[in-house]
Amino acid sequence: MASVLAVVGCGSKSSSPDTTRIKNSALTTTTVPDDGTQSTTTVPDDGTQSTTTVPDDGTQSTTTVPDDGTQSTTTVPAMAYAVGDPGPAGGVIFFADTQDEFETFDFLEVAPLGWSGDKSDPTASWCKDMGKDVAGADETALGAGQANTSALVKAESVCGPKSAAVIASAYDGAKKDDWYLPSKDELDLLFASAKLTKIAGLDDGVYWSSSASNEFRAWGQLFTAGIAGTNFRTSSFAVRPIRSFK
Repeated sequence: MASVLAVVGCGSKSSSPDTTRIKNSALTTTTVPDDGTQSTTTVPDDGTQSTTTVPDDGTQSTTTVPDDGTQSTTTVPAMAYAVGDPGPAGGVIFFADTQDEFETFDFLEVAPLGWSGDKSDPTASWCKDMGKDVAGADETALGAGQANTSALVKAESVCGPKSAAVIASAYDGAKKDDWYLPSKDELDLLFASAKLTKIAGLDDGVYWSSSASNEFRAWGQLFTAGIAGTNFRTSSFAVRPIRSFK
């Protein structure tokens, strides 16, 4: 019997943009000289002056001068990669932490088309056994996929040597040993980025995440529509590894 993804949530339509006009008496001046460096100076009502400079190399520097005359400068270096760039391990960058939200990584890279040696992504079960809990493999957030995968690899005797996480973890592209099966949220982000950057070879079917839903089901995502849902973990769905790095 063919596996069917059980939909537990779907995207909602975007709300209409807020067109309410807000009074703003702040003075903002933007200058772009011949060298391409853009400088924006803002002086709001409280008198604090803030100048943000973005040169061609992408480094952003903000200088703030409040009324007491104290000057502070914050510099944010340009990131080494942008979404859609080739990654250092031969894949494609599909996330760049431009807001410095994550301590352990700055980028997420997805394995390239043909990573498994075949023209299409392999399919595998999430776990061959039903009803046996895999401790530590139920996190869904960005950054959780590596720990989920590690827990699943340790449970190979339960889930099998050809389960999705074991296959993803075994990939050694560019001699890197840090590839893993994405978490639910990482998989969702991969889908969103793939539509923007045309990451090669992602199928229109369902992909497994490394996030368990319970001892019987795990999260997957239908890549034709971006709908996340759960299915019995013995079902066979597609696998594409990712990695995180600084």
